[in-house]
Amino acid sequence: MNKTFHLIVDKSSQENPKFGSDIQVRIENLSEQEVSFPVDLGIKLFIVRDNGWLEIQNNNKYYSIGPALILKRQQETGHRITTGIRPVLPPDAKDARQQEILRIVAIGELISNGEKTGIPVGAYTDMFVNP
Repeated sequence: MNKTFHLIVDKSSQENPKFGSDIQVRIENLSEQEVSFPVDLGIKLFIVRDNGWLEIQNNNKYYSIGPALILKRQQETGHRITTGIRPVLPPDAKDARQQEILRIVAIGELISNGEKTGIPVGAYTDMFVNP
């Protein structure tokens, strides 16, 4: 991962986050280049299982009027976007009684001179989520 953009969980979503509920996240471009994202912002969700990361389902629906979302350069209007995630506990954890570490990952692509460069950029953040 790099420091092209930040992925931040909204303060209101940090108070008592639960699996199956909406969690608001914000992506802020910190670079001098634009960043392109797929409609779902390249968001992937993971929890810890068997000493590794297990990808879990995100039940949020994403919509866009185009095939990609563009985050403008840091100093320009449009350099941040707020969206949501809705993590789903896997079937083997339905009886969970303790918090889980949730890793939220977003992956985009740098843009140079108005064209995608093929250079992936990403960010992640971890948070505790209640069952």
